[in-house]
Amino acid sequence: MLRASVLVVALTAVTGRMSKNHKQHKRDQDKEKLAEQKRVVERLYYAPYKYYGRPLHLLTDVEWGNFERRSRKPRACALPTNVPGDPKFYLFSYLRDDSPGLLAHFLRWYKAAGINFGRARFVIHGLKTEPGYSTDAQRTAKVFQLYRVPQASLRYVSSYSSTLKTEAVNAYMDDLPLEAWLVYPDLDEFFAYPCYWGGRVLSLVDHMARQSVDGPLAASIVADTSKPEFAWLKQLAATTPHYQDAPWHPNRHRPADFVGGEMYDRVARTWKLEEVVPPPQPFSPSRWTDADIGARSLFHQFPHSLRATGCLLHARPFKHVLTGVACRGDDGSLIHRQRFESSHLTGCYTKVHGAWVKQERKAQMHVTQLAFAHFRFTSNASQALYDKRKAYEAASEAFKQRLAAQGLDEATAPPPLKAELANLNHAQKTYQAQQLLFEASDGLLSFRDAVQLVLLLDCNADRPLPKPDEAGVIPPMLYGPQTSGRLEDAKRKALLALLATADKERARKLANALFTAYYPPARNLTKSNILNKRLAAYQFDGVRRDFQRQRIGGRGQARPDM
Repeated sequence: MLRASVLVVALTAVTGRMSKNHKQHKRDQDKEKLAEQKRVVERLYYAPYKYYGRPLHLLTDVEWGNFERRSRKPRACALPTNVPGDPKFYLFSYLRDDSPGLLAHFLRWYKAAGINFGRARFVIHGLKTEPGYSTDAQRTAKVFQLYRVPQASLRYVSSYSSTLKTEAVNAYMDDLPLEAWLVYPDLDEFFAYPCYWGGRVLSLVDHMARQSVDGPLAASIVADTSKPEFAWLKQLAATTPHYQDAPWHPNRHRPADFVGGEMYDRVARTWKLEEVVPPPQPFSPSRWTDADIGARSLFHQFPHSLRATGCLLHARPFKHVLTGVACRGDDGSLIHRQRFESSHLTGCYTKVHGAWVKQERKAQMHVTQLAFAHFRFTSNASQALYDKRKAYEAASEAFKQRLAAQGLDEATAPPPLKAELANLNHAQKTYQAQQLLFEASDGLLSFRDAVQLVLLLDCNADRPLPKPDEAGVIPPMLYGPQTSGRLEDAKRKALLALLATADKERARKLANALFTAYYPPARNLTKSNILNKRLAAYQFDGVRRDFQRQRIGGRGQARPDM
């Protein structure tokens, strides 16, 4: 009897151990399965942008606030006219009606960049009003009138969503000729193009001042380069042997359907979300001087250039700065129409029996990507953040309902649908996290001290490119988990935990832990000594500290003595 009891106990122990091992094995399998699903979604997340390398900075002097430099030839120019390939350019923009000051700068910029507003399309989210009163919507309508944008180019809508925006731009593109090119910026995005593509010098950047020509003289001659005494100005922007690199050139070695761009966010010198000071009214005597390089210049108002979107916010900072209406074949022939699938991605389509059918051929990106200025951090950003967050929440909920109608959920959906839902959820979290970055200061929102330091230390340089392998070959994935330039997940979580904490004592401990663990001065040997001293002395005591970027040395930044 005793032997039988011992045998039962032994068998029970073995069964218990086997049960534990089985459970651990199942947990390991589930963990590996989840990790594989995460890798698949991650590949799908990065894949559309994997060929985005280091962008070309055309507005370097202006971007980094170095207005004093001279003896530099211009690199940023308008879109060309009367050049081989005879490209025609059109503009489409979907915008809110609450930023009349920014709109005035926007219209000045793209007018100087060679856009004909008579054939452009502006879709305004708001109510159609007559000018003459004081609301933002009425001032917006007046700005369009001042810049002579015809009513035929304006469309007014009462709602916004990413789907509506995509449908609107595709409807506009459907009416354009196949050989046309589309400029598709948001209101806060300012694109510029290389001079070797054949365009004239952008007067609003005032590169002529760097050629020892004073601002007023440059302003007076930019509009009319036909005078013989200004032949040198034409020569500055003349086509070069590199013109064949232009995406529309008929003899390009490789077809290009669009030109990719990467955004660099502009921040005010005070680190506040400042109100945009509008330029003088157009066609006034001072139109290209104070408004564009002086105190009222938009670049001067927001002189810091940082990768906040891609680095701190973990969003993908890419846009098309120029999009062909057609997808081109290997021989340069126009074979399909290009259509937007989102604000950031396009595909090649052909109409079959009245419906657009996506083709296997993918839209080809131009070999050169361009950096552009992104003025997202203005006084209107708070309401825009809230509205966009709500829009993505609604889109995510609608997507889940569509999955449920197909008998699917987040766990059983195939990888492409999971990636789409992950993108929507990611966008929601991104806009939610953005609201933690600011605090109220003198009636305006301002970047919190810890956020200023993280931006200065981690987000003020280009993304790292992949390192060559042992054979010296650079991997083809130029944008991926290791080269996205995103703030490390652990560091970002620690920062967000600090920003989300209301208790001052806990916030002080979290701040000291964050900056001790991730930013010890000894590890930042390439950073400015001034910044290291400020960083070493950082304490979360509720007192605002002024981490002015103009006092931090480094590549592309102003000197400490400026």
